[in-house]
Amino acid sequence: MGFKRILSLACGSFLLAVIPLAQGQIFAAQPNPIVSVAITSALGDTITFRLSPVTGVVQAIDARVLGVRYSVPLARCLPLKNIRFETVAFMLIPIGHDMRKAGTFGFIFSMGTEKDRRFGALPRIQMGFYKGQFVDPLISSQNGPCSSFASSLCPGVPIEVPR
Repeated sequence: MGFKRILSLACGSFLLAVIPLAQGQIFAAQPNPIVSVAITSALGDTITFRLSPVTGVVQAIDARVLGVRYSVPLARCLPLKNIRFETVAFMLIPIGHDMRKAGTFGFIFSMGTEKDRRFGALPRIQMGFYKGQFVDPLISSQNGPCSSFASSLCPGVPIEVPR
């Protein structure tokens, strides 16, 4: 897998740079019953998912970007389970600029089981930070061969976009 690839969303109408993550590792913390999956990018950034081994639901997500730790607040969000860890990737927008230094980055991943698949695609989760602040995460599902619908992963939670 190369360092960069281009992902086409909505049948080619929108392009963004995606840097796939690699080197996934699963750690079982003792005696804490949480399982962690840490995935490191080719750039050295890491995203860590902490899951309940009983339910498989994500309890916390932390990102370490350029040595700075960012925590994703999931308390009032829809449950995240059946994460497809092989699909986790950083998003860098705009292409060619390294906005990570300013705390601006995002990451995407697929989740769900085969019964959640619509028009050949699983639901996609998009999470991001803008100038160090968490922004409203989205869940996108295919609703046609070349279209998808996105909604908030945390409905009813006021998350302001920093200016």
